Amino acid sequence: MKKDKKEYLVFRDANKHHRISLANISHIIRDTYLTTFYHIEGNHVTCSLSLNHIEGLLRNTAFFRINRHIILNLKQIALVECKGRKRTAVLKNGEKLPIANRRWANFKDMYYLEQ
Repeated sequence: MKKDKKEYLVFRDANKHHRISLANISHIIRDTYLTTFYHIEGNHVTCSLSLNHIEGLLRNTAFFRINRHIILNLKQIALVECKGRKRTAVLKNGEKLPIANRRWANFKDMYYLEQ
């Protein structure tokens, strides 16, 4: 029986198969050729999948792409700082991540919907 809500992200990269709990991911960052999944405990997993591919895997979850390099778990946001047109998501672990201006309207809709 298949559940409606995803609990894990399962993917294959090179010779490794990964199964990561979505609740444990705080954010995902693409840097040049590597994508890193950051866990709330502080450790991380690195793979070579594109953010577009990962974004497709995370469809209909609490994850949102806040700029061209970062996908964020909306449930890990402590607050959002707004200074003029500069918006920053502050995570529960204190890390600050910039939100692109062109994604701000959609981000607000998703953020308030997820509450």
